[in-house]
Amino acid sequence: MSDHLDVDPELVAGYARTLNSGGDALNDVGANLPDSPDAGEMTADLTGLLSIFADNTGQLVKGVLGAGQAVSEAAGDYQNGENTNADTFNAS
Repeated sequence: MSDHLDVDPELVAGYARTLNSGGDALNDVGANLPDSPDAGEMTADLTGLLSIFADNTGQLVKGVLGAGQAVSEAAGDYQNGENTNADTFNAS
């Protein structure tokens, strides 16, 4: 087992950007759902399915964007800790 942890800040920032981009793309999908279709007897059923899809997409967007924010914050916290430790080490 390793006694240290190496984190590449640019790699972690890339993960956060990927999550945020994915969340934005999913949000665009949810925002561009079609109006209720004219499907005769199936109109109500299809409208209900679109509503479920929109709700699920919204929940997924929240989760993906939340994960992107959490990764960004964790990377910032890690880097701040590294900077503090480097300052402490260099001061001694």
